[in-house]
Amino acid sequence: MRLSTQVDIVRLPTHRQGTRIMSTQRSLAFWELCRQGLPLLADAANDCWEHGNRFELRSDIAVTRSLKVLIDRCNWEIERTARAA
Repeated sequence: MRLSTQVDIVRLPTHRQGTRIMSTQRSLAFWELCRQGLPLLADAANDCWEHGNRFELRSDIAVTRSLKVLIDRCNWEIERTARAA
């Protein structure tokens, strides 16, 4: 008899999203949100950044300080590229 196992797979975005390249900071933030059990939030953050918008965490969502700093860096990158354009 063959046993089948179900595995939940979190699909990480590739480093190339359309024509934009995902920065290392964004990739780390995405991975860390998934690692902390927040894959839907990771998708929402990635969508914001893909469209050139800041991502803001709701105050009731608890994440580590290092992840908050990472998100701030990603938001800074988005603002910097928007100013340069």
